[in-house]
Amino acid sequence: MKTYFLSLLLLITFQALGQDIDDFPQQRQEIQAQKVAYITQKLALTPQEAQVFWPQYNAYEKLIGDQKQALRAVMKENRTAAEGPNRAELDTRMEKAFAAERKRVDIEEEYYAKFKEILPIQKVAALYQAEREFKRELLRTLRNRPNR
Repeated sequence: MKTYFLSLLLLITFQALGQDIDDFPQQRQEIQAQKVAYITQKLALTPQEAQVFWPQYNAYEKLIGDQKQALRAVMKENRTAAEGPNRAELDTRMEKAFAAERKRVDIEEEYYAKFKEILPIQKVAALYQAEREFKRELLRTLRNRPNR
């Protein structure tokens, strides 16, 4: 059953990634749907757990995504201006980057506590493992597709 599920997941991913760049929002939705199915299967969520878990997880992903985007913006600003600003400006920019990273960790800790209220600790631990596995499979699929 697991092999069948992974094969189906990879087939859908190949199909989604083989489309034009204009289809990127659609591809993102398809990948997100695959991630939901993958995590649900890996965690063996009951319908009751899924009903409570997914809204919290979606809020978590949105906050983490926004924070990562903010961190990338700060780091890009640091890279492009590393030669120009004086030491004080560069120090301030680096402090912004550290603050953004601390905020991301705070969000992760906050939602870890929320997830423990919803799911047994074994499923919470499995969640983080499933996220890493899904990302690894997705990257492997992207790397191995014929028209990179």
